[in-house]
Amino acid sequence: MTHGQWQTTIKSKVDSSWNLDRLLPHDLDFFILLSSVSSTNGFAAQSNYTAACVFQDVLAQSRCANGQRGVSIGLSIVRDAGYYATSDILHKNDAITKNVKPIDMKQLLATLSIYCDPNQPPSSSHVLLGWTTPADHAAKGKAPPEYMNRPLFAPFQNTIRQTASSTDDEADASTRFKVEEDADKRTQIVLDALVVKLARAMSISPDQVDAQNPPTYYSVDSLSAMNLRHWAKRDFGAALETSEIFGATSVAAVVELIVSKSTC
Repeated sequence: MTHGQWQTTIKSKVDSSWNLDRLLPHDLDFFILLSSVSSTNGFAAQSNYTAACVFQDVLAQSRCANGQRGVSIGLSIVRDAGYYATSDILHKNDAITKNVKPIDMKQLLATLSIYCDPNQPPSSSHVLLGWTTPADHAAKGKAPPEYMNRPLFAPFQNTIRQTASSTDDEADASTRFKVEEDADKRTQIVLDALVVKLARAMSISPDQVDAQNPPTYYSVDSLSAMNLRHWAKRDFGAALETSEIFGATSVAAVVELIVSKSTC
């Protein structure tokens, strides 16, 4: 992404939102900003758009803290409006809707009718439409996306444990690793589990993950390396340094480290 691309998106949302906040009267009946669920989930492929949406969320929060009306509505995909409604390519791309629930205009308009009503008492400054929780993924028999392992989403972990204990692939890998005695099979168990985690984080198929590529090839940064360190310790009893993961020459090298340092 070029600096120009970053600036174009930032200015279209940040500057316009800020100008409205500064120039409109203080005592408005409503002040609504259309943001995105990506400000909560994160969206590496469109970090400029995500950053602009985060600004809108914080601006709405600031207005409410100052006694003004303000809400930022984080939208998912709107299935019957805009580009998605007319694009056959997007409809066929499962990765687009993998971690969100598409909404329709009826839901959006119903939400707007609530927040446009001056007689409604102010509630939250931020509302999400079409956001998914770990329990939503568990209901489909799937593990939640990697970002939901972050501390921000910790309150949802009890829910997923209650609803998805039989579908927890990571727990299954951990159990199989602990009872397996063959060294090669233990290595394969860890490799398969790590490949699935990387693929899930990138919204790609596990078949697309090459273990000979370095972790950074799959967008592993210092934050995700910390998450992987926690996962390796929790599931396989391996105490790794973040630098060992972030600086590994290949995914396979990380697997070897986990297996060699495991206390299981």
